Amino acid sequence: MAVAEAMGWLTSQGLIMRDPDQSGTFYVLTRRAQTLKSRADVEAFVKGNALPIQLLQPQLAEKVHHLFVRGDHDVAVFQAFKSVEVAVRTACRYDNTVIGKRLVIRAFNPDDGPLRNVGTTQDEREAEMALFVGAIGHCKNPASHRDVDLDREEAARLIVFASHLLAIVDERKP
Repeated sequence: MAVAEAMGWLTSQGLIMRDPDQSGTFYVLTRRAQTLKSRADVEAFVKGNALPIQLLQPQLAEKVHHLFVRGDHDVAVFQAFKSVEVAVRTACRYDNTVIGKRLVIRAFNPDDGPLRNVGTTQDEREAEMALFVGAIGHCKNPASHRDVDLDREEAARLIVFASHLLAIVDERKP
C-alpha cells in the first residue's frame, strides 16, 4: 500500500511517468525529477509545491514564488498584497500619495469608483470595496509594521487570494 501511495504521489507531482519505450508498466523519471539532485532540491520542490503557482497571476508568481520557497512567508504575503495595492493605483492612474485603505475605498467606491462593478447591486459593490479594504488591512499592513509568523499553508492561501484580487483589478482596468 505504501509503495502504491508513493507511486501515485510521484506521478501526480510529475516526477515519474510510464516509460514510453516499454509496453509494460515500467516507470521512468521525468525531466523535472532528474533536476532533483540532492535532499535540499527535494525539500525545495516540496515547499514550492505548497503554493500552486499555476493559480497565480504571472506577474505575482514572478515576485513572490522565490520568497515563498525560501521560507520568507511573511515577506511573500506582504509583496503579494503590495502588488494588489500598486495594481489598483496604476489601474486608476492615482499618484503615489493615495495609499492603503483610502486608495481602495476611492477605487472601488460603489457609486463612482473606477474599479466598481456596475453590473452588480449596490450591496455587492459595497461588499467588494470592503473585501479590498479588509485585504489590505489584514494581509498587507501587519507585515509592513512588524514581524508576522505565517506558516507555509496560510501564506499560500493568502497569496492565492491576492492573485484573485489582482485578477479582479485586471478585468476592470478603465
